[in-house]
Amino acid sequence: CITILGFIAFYGMEAFLPLYLIDTHGLSSITAGLVLSCASISWMLGSSAQARLQMRLSFNQSMLLGFAGVALGLILLGIFISTGAAVIWAYPCWLVTGVGMGVLANASRTSALTHTPPNQEGSIATAISLSANMGIGISAGAGGAIKNYIDASEGSSTDMMMAIWVMAISVAVFALTVLWFRNRLADA
Repeated sequence: CITILGFIAFYGMEAFLPLYLIDTHGLSSITAGLVLSCASISWMLGSSAQARLQMRLSFNQSMLLGFAGVALGLILLGIFISTGAAVIWAYPCWLVTGVGMGVLANASRTSALTHTPPNQEGSIATAISLSANMGIGISAGAGGAIKNYIDASEGSSTDMMMAIWVMAISVAVFALTVLWFRNRLADA
């Protein structure tokens, strides 16, 4: 469940961010695509950091920390989009989101596999991958529907991204709330 929510929040924005950067800021597809590279590299760094923090934080705490990073990156990206800030700010915004996603994805996968009964690892690994893919599919489909609606309404790329941002940040806040209550119950 947390994996699906993480991928919906992250990929909802990632799927349409280069299009926004091209349409609104006039970037080339290569330059706009570099923002995705920022997230890829920072995702790896977040995963590595989570692996080192694993001895100090529970899986739930790590997932909460990861989703907080995703939410922070989304908030920064929302500020960037809504204010029309210089395009250079898109890169650190998405870098922060990638770090959070790295922490979150690594913690949720490791947690699932750690709690897997013997000889069930393959089916759990498959379920994790399906959950991630389902999150990507849901976010791409919902984002595409939003884009088509905004296009039909003759709205701008900024309107499209802000509507997709509302979807992404809503999912992130919901997941943070669930994880926060889950941590509170685990501590009780």
